[in-house]
Amino acid sequence: MAAHEEAKDGAEHASGVLPVAKRCHEPLERGLLYRPLATRLDEMLARHGEGDRLGALLLAESILWDHPGHGLAGACHAESAAALRGFLLMKPEPMKPSGEMDSFARLLVTSFDGRRTILSLLPTGAERPNALRAVHDLVRLGYIAID
Repeated sequence: MAAHEEAKDGAEHASGVLPVAKRCHEPLERGLLYRPLATRLDEMLARHGEGDRLGALLLAESILWDHPGHGLAGACHAESAAALRGFLLMKPEPMKPSGEMDSFARLLVTSFDGRRTILSLLPTGAERPNALRAVHDLVRLGYIAID
């Protein structure tokens, strides 16, 4: 690992916010959710292998939306959802939207009230993977911590 990568990794841990994944320094692009199946599968498996369970979960959901019953996506979804159960059931406190958040993340944080869980705030249907992508970005930016 390069010296600058070690320093950056150490800084992430020192902040008290666990990194979403070792290589997740940029947001997960919204366009990735609409790319061909093979591209999404590769990215899902890479993120799963790196410990980015939230990234793997949202990619699995995008695949399952387009290909219901896809075995590999289903298995990855089940494992990631189980690993994230506590996180998805947390009740984020109110916060102000920030300019560094994308529009979906800004909309999502306006729903944070300290009473409803992240899971209950996620829409159902085709927009759910994008909502999870917004949550992923909030974690990446340090607004929400994964314990």
